[in-house]
Amino acid sequence: ASYIGRECTGKTKSLNPDEDEDYVKNSPLSGVDEVLDLMGKMLQPGAADTLGFGIERRSESVLTLPLEKDEEDLYPPPEITNREAHAFLQTMWRSKLQVVVNVGLSPINLYLIPKYEADQDTTVNMEPGTLTVFATDRYRFSREATGKSLTIVSWFLDAERKMSLDVD
Repeated sequence: ASYIGRECTGKTKSLNPDEDEDYVKNSPLSGVDEVLDLMGKMLQPGAADTLGFGIERRSESVLTLPLEKDEEDLYPPPEITNREAHAFLQTMWRSKLQVVVNVGLSPINLYLIPKYEADQDTTVNMEPGTLTVFATDRYRFSREATGKSLTIVSWFLDAERKMSLDVD
């Protein structure tokens, strides 16, 4: 699982309405984020009966911008703290649906890679302004941009699982 797709490199930035700079808050990106919130609210009531799992909430949206081959050395992977790794793994564990929105400028090919033999490889050609939703328990993804393309990625999450040990 990944924020940006299998075998993809890119820059990422979490969208957080409480912390984002004004130019992000006042951009169309925040409108896309609001639409994703509305999608979650529409899916939530009937998800358990229709989809077979609940949707408790949506993750923060993540902006992703692919790196060009000549940029890869300029952006080495950051050191990840235990807290960041835990948050990422919790999100991936709880994720049930993933949404990818191509906000532009160029089309992308989204490759859905099946986790099970019964499913098929699928390629979705995404023009700017389109979104794709897929089940994370059935597919991994990769993507290929035909030019500069900014995407927003988010996950619809099941309830958090808490474990406790009772010691007598």
